[in-house]
Amino acid sequence: MKEINIVELQENLINKICIDYNLNYNELYKRYIKNDLLIEMDNEEYDIVKQKIQQDKHNILEKVAINKHIYYIENHEGGAIYNKEVIKIGEIKNNSYIFF
Repeated sequence: MKEINIVELQENLINKICIDYNLNYNELYKRYIKNDLLIEMDNEEYDIVKQKIQQDKHNILEKVAINKHIYYIENHEGGAIYNKEVIKIGEIKNNSYIFF
């Protein structure tokens, strides 16, 4: 799946509008992008962005201490457990840490 860059899409849209209507890019950028006002998306675009955000949440590693050792985990069912050298040493199964 192709990665979607929302800010880049917004910037490109603002640029096209400025060219078509002879408007000031910086003013529109400050008003609609910098102020975190989102340009409306159709349902398909929204679903794609929502799915990408959900996937990214599963790819975040959390630092945890287990038996006085530090590990990095993907905190979800089936998530990996890594040591400090980023070597996979276990998985999360049934809310338990299973080491290989």
